[in-house]
Amino acid sequence: AAMVGTHWILRLSALVAAAAAQGDWKFEPHPDSPIKSLDELQAKAGAQDDDEPAAEDIDESLVETLDEFEFEDRLANQRLAIVKFVQSFDKASKKLRPQFAAAAKKLKKDGVFFATVDATESKDLVAKMGMTKFPVMKIFRYGVEASRGVPTQAEFPKNSKGLVKLLRALKTAVVELKKEKDLDAFLEKKGLRVVGVFPEKNSEARKIFEKAFSKHADRMVEAAAEVFAPELLPRFEELAVKRNATHDPSKPAVFIFNPELTTAKKEPPYVILGNYSFMSEDHLLTFTALSTPMVLESGPSSDELLIYRQMRHSIPPKPLVTLWFFWDPETEKEKHLSDSRNARYWIRQFREAVEPYRQNFTFAVTNLAKVAEEEIYKQLSEHGATLSKHAFAITARSAPPELHHKWGFNEAINDDLSFNAEGVQTWLKGIQSGEIGRYMLSETPEPYDPASNEVFKLTYKSIENVLETCEEDVLIMFYADWCDGCKKWMPNYLDFAKKWAKKNPKLKLSTYNIDRNEDAPEVFELERVPTFWLVPAKEKHNPVKYENDVGFSQDYKDMTKWLKSHTSNPWKKGKKKQEVEDQPEDDDEGHTEL
Repeated sequence: AAMVGTHWILRLSALVAAAAAQGDWKFEPHPDSPIKSLDELQAKAGAQDDDEPAAEDIDESLVETLDEFEFEDRLANQRLAIVKFVQSFDKASKKLRPQFAAAAKKLKKDGVFFATVDATESKDLVAKMGMTKFPVMKIFRYGVEASRGVPTQAEFPKNSKGLVKLLRALKTAVVELKKEKDLDAFLEKKGLRVVGVFPEKNSEARKIFEKAFSKHADRMVEAAAEVFAPELLPRFEELAVKRNATHDPSKPAVFIFNPELTTAKKEPPYVILGNYSFMSEDHLLTFTALSTPMVLESGPSSDELLIYRQMRHSIPPKPLVTLWFFWDPETEKEKHLSDSRNARYWIRQFREAVEPYRQNFTFAVTNLAKVAEEEIYKQLSEHGATLSKHAFAITARSAPPELHHKWGFNEAINDDLSFNAEGVQTWLKGIQSGEIGRYMLSETPEPYDPASNEVFKLTYKSIENVLETCEEDVLIMFYADWCDGCKKWMPNYLDFAKKWAKKNPKLKLSTYNIDRNEDAPEVFELERVPTFWLVPAKEKHNPVKYENDVGFSQDYKDMTKWLKSHTSNPWKKGKKKQEVEDQPEDDDEGHTEL
């Protein structure tokens, strides 16, 4: 149940119960099973509440239909919203509809916004969000997709009862601390924490705080809370006195508690932002991001807000240097180290080593214990970095607008580097002076063979040279490893290549993996994948984009027509109609075969 979710356990129970009742299966409970008889199993299966709700429990009017043009505007001011993305012809989408509407009625007084998006009519939005299978449900806070506490799509409840329970649990991202024990428990948390202290619950400052951290708490802090209780206000006055800070209890304040692991001995364990009645949401988030030079992040997703703000608001913008490490804050046991004090030691060594470079770089740390292994590989490979023998890594990336400039601390490439304070300082000096060039992510180039009709691989190191020197028209499919649509398209692309080779040997097909290579030349605009670009032999500097929706169409006939109108080299003429009347499966376009 921990792996697949209770919902699917119940579904399986229903199948087993039905099969056993018909005599297809013999029911033998496991000795450790709490269910001891077939009657108990049938009762359990019947409790899943997947039956369609009664008509009086459904209110379709409470579910708003959105298209891709109004999607962002309608969600921007919704404190908590749930959106289902569906296909009107899909059975699972149809089955979900009454359950979704019933949940909307049950939560009518809770202020939860319910909406639905038709994927077939909002193709750009769906492609932008990387959806290929439906239905999909997502939860948003003020227009920003929530992640903390949100189940995976496989575990997402599909009945009204489960949806109501989930949404009530996620009702607020900013918890209210009412008692001393609540405050003590909050302060004992390990990560970066932020507390808003407000004498007035309905003040404008409190609204700004609640909205800012409802939207971004998942990526910025371990936990966010707010305090209104008069009996707790003296605690924060005491904290202010300890920091020699001025705090007027009659005015709002924000207390930012730094992670103990990343705090050097001479750094304060918390930072106080005094009266911010007139501070904007953006400034509040920026102050939080800049409140400590070393921030314990939950993973690379924080790049989108935290790191970008750190770099953007420094004058001039400074590159970001990140220390990646393994440490389990709950058990204090490393995956790769025998003593957790080693992690603390190396992080503080790093902190001391980079101190002289605070004016030139922004520094942060990321705990890889909370990051999936494939994401670790992706992040380190993009920077050309390697894990040291102590299971640490260091990467750097340039500040906006040159975010594609990346460096990795790699002892194998740079012989004079060692993973210690002196080595880190040498590496930073090399980045500053230009002696250490940025890392270029690229697959191993393949030699281009004009005589071959096989689909060939373009890489960052080969794309410009091949396109400049070849005399053929080149069609490029830009794709990504994570893209399900690309995986579905690839077999068709290989099949099309064989057919087109017979009709135009001067047309060459290629692929470009955006995950394993640097960004392609700017002339190839990529808003989504897969995307197809044709480089005509006689118009190399004016490539043409295939504009049809490849996410929902794999039409050989349409793409062939498009290619014929843009390629420089001539196509062989197809057979006349009377010659092929008896061979409909071999027509000029090959469409019947598909």
